[in-house]
Amino acid sequence: MSSLAWAGSTTVVVGQGAAAACLTDDFTSLAQDGALETYDSNYKSISETIKVTNLEGGAGGGLVRVEAAYMMAGCYYDDGSGAKSGTTYTTATVDDGGTYYMPYPTTRASAGNSGYAARLSNASGGNWTRIYVMKNGAELGYTACTITQSTAHTIYLKARDSGANVVVEIWVDDNTGDPDATQTDTSDVISSGYAGFYYPGTNNVIWTVDDFSDCAF
Repeated sequence: MSSLAWAGSTTVVVGQGAAAACLTDDFTSLAQDGALETYDSNYKSISETIKVTNLEGGAGGGLVRVEAAYMMAGCYYDDGSGAKSGTTYTTATVDDGGTYYMPYPTTRASAGNSGYAARLSNASGGNWTRIYVMKNGAELGYTACTITQSTAHTIYLKARDSGANVVVEIWVDDNTGDPDATQTDTSDVISSGYAGFYYPGTNNVIWTVDDFSDCAF
């Protein structure tokens, strides 16, 4: 299981595959303005534009933030133990910081592939109205919802193999009972990868990650 956290109350948990070891990182040793990739070289850029080099220690230390607004940023964590497959879980508590844009917890990410990710989107009347499943940066599908925008939310993301397909399920705030959104990927599925987090846009976005861990369920 892995975990991450975004400011405003933030915890991402990603659980992956059959690995026995657990990575946990609360970034307490990451100094304000310190480079994330220097702090731990296992954090890797997802792409040439969604870069780990755009991430640094946040105010007061103990969290990760994007270096500046208007900047794409993101990473996945590869400690050399190999990409994960099978069932992967991610949980993130996210806050949009008043910008109307959320960072995305992701799983099965790798270099050049942002994996399966979850996001709340389409703010209207003070609510998020769509839960999107993203696949390598594109919309795999969405489910309509009414979720208060001004509150931090915990998003649970699970990607599991189902024959030749991958089923992606999302719960918001409560991971008991039926998922709040489900999408099935049936073509060119992402079969393995790593836990991570990213934001792909160049909008005026400022976000932080408070904690991150990746371990087996």
